[in-house]
Amino acid sequence: MEINANFEKKNFSFEERLGTSQVVVECDIDTASKGGLKKILSVSGDAEVNKAETLVGEAKISGRVNYKIIFTNHDNELMSLDYFSDFVESIGSGDVTATSIVRATAKLVDIDVKSVADKIKLQAATDIMLFGIKSDFCDALTDVENALVKCENQEFSSFAGHGEECFELHEDYETGANVDKVIVFDSNAIVSNVKPGSGSILVQGEASVSITYMSDGRLVVKNFRLPYSEELKMEGVSPSSRVIAHVAVKDSKIILHGVEDNNVIKIELTLKVVANAFDYASEVVAVDAYSPKCELDFTIEKVMSKRIVGAKSIEERISGEMTLDNDMASIRRVVATCLERNVMTNTVISEGDVQIDGLMNTTVIYEEEEGEFNSVGIEMPYSINMPFDVVEPNDAVKVNIVIMNVSSRVRREREIEVVAEICVEAIAEREHENRVIRSIEATAEKIDTHKAITVYFAVKGDTSWDVIKALGVDKDKIEKMNEGIDLDSLVGGERILAFRSLA
Repeated sequence: MEINANFEKKNFSFEERLGTSQVVVECDIDTASKGGLKKILSVSGDAEVNKAETLVGEAKISGRVNYKIIFTNHDNELMSLDYFSDFVESIGSGDVTATSIVRATAKLVDIDVKSVADKIKLQAATDIMLFGIKSDFCDALTDVENALVKCENQEFSSFAGHGEECFELHEDYETGANVDKVIVFDSNAIVSNVKPGSGSILVQGEASVSITYMSDGRLVVKNFRLPYSEELKMEGVSPSSRVIAHVAVKDSKIILHGVEDNNVIKIELTLKVVANAFDYASEVVAVDAYSPKCELDFTIEKVMSKRIVGAKSIEERISGEMTLDNDMASIRRVVATCLERNVMTNTVISEGDVQIDGLMNTTVIYEEEEGEFNSVGIEMPYSINMPFDVVEPNDAVKVNIVIMNVSSRVRREREIEVVAEICVEAIAEREHENRVIRSIEATAEKIDTHKAITVYFAVKGDTSWDVIKALGVDKDKIEKMNEGIDLDSLVGGERILAFRSLA
């Protein structure tokens, strides 16, 4: 017996981590132009990706590490250096093609510093992660002529669109004084909300900027929070799409201008947003097939994918303190607070809740009573509880932690308190299983083993499919033989008969 099967192409698309790598970035810095090197007080930095180029089987990642060094020179003057060092790293992946849409992130995990005379040698270990759109396409059975199929609605995903765009933020700050030099300049950014529209998305969030500068012989620390709301064009996106968006500071600089005794600090930030959008649709596919006249050979295949079930951001404040040893000089004033690194150590997911544990390392630079500059490192473990209604224990949650501001103060002569404002971004994903029939064929005619009269007792939950498959008679005939029974409205307990002629 020949059967004609109808298949439709279905999509399974989601964002997946395609590979990781670690690169060690080295550089040598000569401090002679700054008056030489007496003591290194703080070394911190960050890493960023400038470009991700895709080839067949690999992606080439270009980026840079930004080192921030604070030190005293031979005249005991407080000095600082911003130094950039470029890197290029290839990450191999069989899922990457020349046309793949990918994004890459870079995170500084450790810095090793050595000094000889007036020269500083730095080595930074940087973790690089490559993400891409993983898509699978399959032909799924939807209908068969000369046979019966059991169908159900299943959710399928498709890649809707990708967007990358840069925009600028500006802020002018009147100092009311003369600015002698800038000691520390840090910036960061976070996404707090994404609203998809028709062919565009609205990305909202804020950037943070911290500036420590010398003004007329005194130290000034100023923190800024710059909100943004930017509409980005993104073809293929609709209001029902689910969007993953990431923001990073691509470039930052400050410019001093204004008049004497009222210098103006102009802040210029360039932020880059990268976004991917997905659509989810409910479609009918066959999950079982039956013919009373012939044997059918088919296999149910499972296709695993991921679904974005929600996104959330919160802000928390954490604090820590430390006391100097008795043999250390008392503190006159805090000069600067530098974030060395922030590491997420654990994530625990439960019903409607995510707990995030981490460890933040800071360096506090201070001036002693005798006028000498010194520094001390402070470890700040933290645990943040994020209520997240849509989350279930087996979900995967991608967490991004951004330190928006960190500051410190002297509580007593020998005690320092550090306070940090932490923003947490979280995207929850859930594994999703689809069942499809990719092929079907008739193998042999059936030998009718049914008796002249067959009785079937329906149970709760039975459908017309269950009855037809059990009796081997099509739906119209069964309903004609059993007046008053609707096979689409079974409640359980119905006595259903099938009559056959034994010619």
